[in-house]
Amino acid sequence: MMKMDTLPVCTRIRTAKHRWHFVVLGWLLLAYPAANAFGQLRLPRLVSSGMVLAHGQPVPVWGWAAAGQSVAVHWQQQVHTTVANAEGRWQLMLPASKAGGPFSMRIVAEKEIVLPEVWVGEVWLCSGQSNMEQAMNGRLKYRYANYVQQAQYPQIRQYLVPDVFRFDEPATDLPAGEWLPAQMPHIQEFTAVGYFFALERWQKTGRPIGIINASLGGSPAEAWIAEDSLRSFADKWKELQQVKDSQWVAGVQQREQAASAAWWQQLQASDIGAGWQQAPVDASWKLQTMPAMLHAANGWSLPGVLWMKKKFWLSQPPAAGTGVLELGRIVESDSVWINGRWLGHTTYQYPARRYELDAASLLRAGENEIAIRMVANGREGGMVPDKLYELRWADTLIDLKGDWWVKQSAAQSTPAPATTFWRWKPAGLYNGMMAPMANYGLTGVLWYQGESNAAQPANYARLMRTLIGNWRQQFQRPDLPFLYVQLPAFLAPADTVQERSNWAAMRQQQAMVLQVPHTAMAGIFDLGEWNDIHPENKLDVGKRLAALAVALLEKGDTAAGCGPLLQSWQYKRGAYRLQFRFAGSR
Repeated sequence: MMKMDTLPVCTRIRTAKHRWHFVVLGWLLLAYPAANAFGQLRLPRLVSSGMVLAHGQPVPVWGWAAAGQSVAVHWQQQVHTTVANAEGRWQLMLPASKAGGPFSMRIVAEKEIVLPEVWVGEVWLCSGQSNMEQAMNGRLKYRYANYVQQAQYPQIRQYLVPDVFRFDEPATDLPAGEWLPAQMPHIQEFTAVGYFFALERWQKTGRPIGIINASLGGSPAEAWIAEDSLRSFADKWKELQQVKDSQWVAGVQQREQAASAAWWQQLQASDIGAGWQQAPVDASWKLQTMPAMLHAANGWSLPGVLWMKKKFWLSQPPAAGTGVLELGRIVESDSVWINGRWLGHTTYQYPARRYELDAASLLRAGENEIAIRMVANGREGGMVPDKLYELRWADTLIDLKGDWWVKQSAAQSTPAPATTFWRWKPAGLYNGMMAPMANYGLTGVLWYQGESNAAQPANYARLMRTLIGNWRQQFQRPDLPFLYVQLPAFLAPADTVQERSNWAAMRQQQAMVLQVPHTAMAGIFDLGEWNDIHPENKLDVGKRLAALAVALLEKGDTAAGCGPLLQSWQYKRGAYRLQFRFAGSR
């Protein structure tokens, strides 16, 4: 059997064009620094020019050099010295510094490293899943366009941690990353929640603010917890030991890839819709009111492929100018044409569909037609209701809600086979993304996660108590402030207990985490969107977390600022009487 320590490590890094690329790195790159092999002074990637150090507390600085080598750190007109151990690792603590900067730091051993730009202020670790990961660009670039264009805050800085997972052992350094300021073009890659929090803190305190963005969409809490801390969770522990078996993993991957390829090949082979973007609508097409979700109950056989067409008339051709086709959200993927000409496509359900177009070249006087090829992987597909569906340019707006012509071009008997998301497995993200930061000084943590654990909410509070304790031990801060976001409202209201009830149970589990000292919870129930697991209002989430930071750091109150919390309830004479703490004033 292949030993696990020879398995590759998977990481996801961004290019200058902001596209994700997956890279396979040998385990030696992350598990043991090259500095030890050559005996040369080296710093971890986090300790680099542009970084922000936490003010008002001693902060560690560490790195690698030749075994037994003396190392001197010149900082704030003082020199601090230590000696590299037998493995070539060294570490020392810098005394507490006042906020300000930029300063210079010089590290001297057999060679010299100078960091010309070092700030001192607040450092916040931003972690969780997609609602924390969601950046200022992408689907948010329209909502927050002014914030992006006007961002000129060199004292607000982000370090974007590459998405790395591994199961063999904790990494000692990150494969990439740098401290970048909140200004164009870097602001586009900032976590939106983290940025709005940082902006509030900077405006209130005037201190430099550093955010370390270590988040990954879809990740469950157990992926961020160290192996030893997972021992009390039998199912998570067993799952981790299983994914360490490289032959078992390879077998699962091979079977899943074969099943997925066969499913998609069958779908493609059975699809009779080639060229339908230009085919005329005839009696075989059915009128369907959209937006709506389509399934067997309203006459459609899914999973499969559906074509949707919408016609509209223009009295005259548009003048030159850029237009936008808004198609809300489509489940699962879509390809779009206007008047038979390709416009774009989206490969999965969560991104908002906003297709820019040249109105003058694509549109014409008389009849125009939008054609969409939609692929549904499961039993339901279609246009998600209560989203924006319109075509607009200059001063013209075409409402696209209403009747669409729909025709099926392919159907499958079973949904697309599931594939395993290995990067979400227990301890994988801790080993790859958290462990390398173990010595960095933090002001606190911002956490937005829970959606991926909502299917089984019963254990979540215990899981989070374990995570918080694990991280506090890692960063050697038993009182490390931990601010987190409670899940918002999601899914349509219902009168019966069903899937959405798990979200209510999850919110209760999250509220129970407040029993852990030095924690605070931002309630955002009112900021949710029933039809979108990624609500766009990230501004108010950041502001509420910033209000919690004031309450916790300046007033020492672990709950004030979180919004109303249910204290007691009573049922009497056919009515419930609820009493809340922190309800505020009318």
